[in-house]
Amino acid sequence: MKETGKKREKLQPRITRTVMVVIIIFSALIYAGISVYWRMTNTRQAIHDQQSQIDKTAEQISFWQATTINIAKKISIDTDLREKMELPEMSTSEYALAKRSIRNTLASYSHIEKGIQEITVYTNEGRTFSSVEKRGNFIPEQENWYLDFQNGEKIAGYTAVHSSVRTEGLRVVPVISYIMPYSALHDYRVQEGYIIVNLEYASLEKIMAVNMTQLNGYCLYDSEGTPIVQEGEITAAYDEIIREAKNGIYQVNGGNTILISGDMEDGWHIAFELSDKAINKQIFRMAGYFLIIMLGLVTTVGFILHFSVRNIVKPVEKLTEAVEELGVGNFDVSVDIHTNDELEVLADVFNQMVEDIQELLENAVEHEKIKRKMQVDNLMLQINPHFIYNTLNSITYMASESGDDRIIGFTNAFISLLQNTLRIRNTIYVSLKEALDTVENYVEIQKYRYMDIFDLVVECPEEYLDAAIPNIMLQPMVENAIFHGIAPKEEYCTVKITVEREAEELVIRITDDGCGMPQERADVLLRDEQENPGGMHKIGVANVNKRMKEIYGESHGLEILSEEGVGTTIIMRIPYRVYEA
Repeated sequence: MKETGKKREKLQPRITRTVMVVIIIFSALIYAGISVYWRMTNTRQAIHDQQSQIDKTAEQISFWQATTINIAKKISIDTDLREKMELPEMSTSEYALAKRSIRNTLASYSHIEKGIQEITVYTNEGRTFSSVEKRGNFIPEQENWYLDFQNGEKIAGYTAVHSSVRTEGLRVVPVISYIMPYSALHDYRVQEGYIIVNLEYASLEKIMAVNMTQLNGYCLYDSEGTPIVQEGEITAAYDEIIREAKNGIYQVNGGNTILISGDMEDGWHIAFELSDKAINKQIFRMAGYFLIIMLGLVTTVGFILHFSVRNIVKPVEKLTEAVEELGVGNFDVSVDIHTNDELEVLADVFNQMVEDIQELLENAVEHEKIKRKMQVDNLMLQINPHFIYNTLNSITYMASESGDDRIIGFTNAFISLLQNTLRIRNTIYVSLKEALDTVENYVEIQKYRYMDIFDLVVECPEEYLDAAIPNIMLQPMVENAIFHGIAPKEEYCTVKITVEREAEELVIRITDDGCGMPQERADVLLRDEQENPGGMHKIGVANVNKRMKEIYGESHGLEILSEEGVGTTIIMRIPYRVYEA
């Protein structure tokens, strides 16, 4: 590294301090904003997740309830079962078989729902039919849970949680019973007894089991607000939750949020209490990680600034002035900086960039020239197969005639025309003499097609025959004059080509005394592509005009003067240049 011997500027500490203060303030604002955003987002997300969970749990319990109720209803309308239950009680084999059939039928219903522990039918006569084998006479009036249900206001519904009735071979487990009265088959006004479906409490606990990470507690309430299944703590009373909840959400004064499900069968509700403390704990943990990352970034930026601001200020002005010069198009600009650091590299890169831009501009210009040449070449290769087809047909027709020497001239003209047109060239230009020869060969061929209706007159001083003009440019104009000017008129006409020089331009006029056209139509021809069916090339007036502008620039092109019934003149003005093969 070179030593500049210059005293270090005092600007670096000021820039570093200023930038660091801005970064710290900005980082603090970002931290505060993101913390608030995380708080709001996490709370909303937690509520949304728990709402989805409580809806899912309520849906499962509703299905569990609906299945139980449907089983009881099916039993109440099972005619075969009911008829067997109405048989008089006696100690006969027929009655024993009937009881076994009743038990099997009730057992089949109990298998519909996995959590059903026992199904019992209790008649008004005090008889008991159970899905459990070896169940003795069971008198519900001797059970407190049954009496509590009967003393209530519900006709059908769920009891409180209680122990199952002991029987041989069946363990005693906590259950919750669904009780539904059933009526006589032939008179629904006569109640004959009750259907009791015992559901294992464990199956209900299993449905209610949820992740407690974000919850303070959850509870399944019956219609009176008595907890059926509970885990953790619900800090608000049931009546308060039902009364104050809006859209299923109740904000507790302590900060927790309670979610309440909609009504289920028998007036059951589910409540989830989100723990504000648990949510904050997650947020604080995330905020702590983010704070550590931001402190690390700020510290890193401080070190980078300390070692990067040095030696920047002074050379920047030189670079700015150079860039401004470059901006106004001065590509001779360069900067001379010797700071022995990145700025010196930047200066060298800038100087190299200027050189590269100059080279790129030159390449772009050359590329555009090549592109235009390729476009012109592509246009030149658009050969109309109809012309060759018609010409070959003419040759075939004439060959069938008896020995007529005219075919020799026709064929030679056609061969010359093809040779001049399809010859591979290293340039897009041909001499004016070659272009006129091509036109004469083309006219010679067309005269066989249009017998004695036109003639070609060429007036060109010999000194202009070596002028360079674009290939396949003169012939399409003559072709256009024959097909669109002379052929429709059906009278003897003349196509005249005159060549003059005006200052540094070569002026070529193609004039015909054919049918002509309105000047408005002539102006349209310079913009629209025209078809030339039967012609050598599918290159219309507009196409030739486009080629001239591509080759010589927008200031050059075709000019058409025409009068309907009088004739048309096409004027071509191109720079005068001597053709070089």
